[in-house]
Amino acid sequence: MAAYQFFLDVIPKSVLLEKYDRIPDKISVSTKTDLSESYTRKYWKIAETDPTQIVEEIDKLLPRADWGNDKHIHIWKIKTNKVDNDAHLIVNKRTGYIEYLCFRADLREDRLQFLMNMIELAEKFDWIFMDSKDNLANPDIHEIKKLIVKSNAFRFIHNPQKLLDDLKPENLT
Repeated sequence: MAAYQFFLDVIPKSVLLEKYDRIPDKISVSTKTDLSESYTRKYWKIAETDPTQIVEEIDKLLPRADWGNDKHIHIWKIKTNKVDNDAHLIVNKRTGYIEYLCFRADLREDRLQFLMNMIELAEKFDWIFMDSKDNLANPDIHEIKKLIVKSNAFRFIHNPQKLLDDLKPENLT
């Protein structure tokens, strides 16, 4: 993952509402099972979502990567000297349903076009987004911006040296 890419997992909203009766701000480790509640594959398993229409929609947004694609793994990638966006969708071989969906949006992109397109898909398919710190956000640019400004990708774009300095061992304590 490039330092300027903002990662988001995609989760079916209906499953979160069924489990929590609301959309929580964050999903964390379960104290009962020690398993991460943020393991998004379990939500897709419950949702039993056919991938066909979603794959077709993402095909309209990004070209397929020239590696790793088959009927169970879909990888989209565009990388130029100005933009680096990608998405990954895994289909369960046994059930044929979506098992995992995520994407990385390049924060350097003009008007964050790919991110905005994924927000539109999230509205259409009723998804929720989860960042790498397990924070949840509705498909709303204002909610997602709150996550972006806390991300290392944002910090890297705005002050790469400070981010690198903050990661030095003497600064981690």
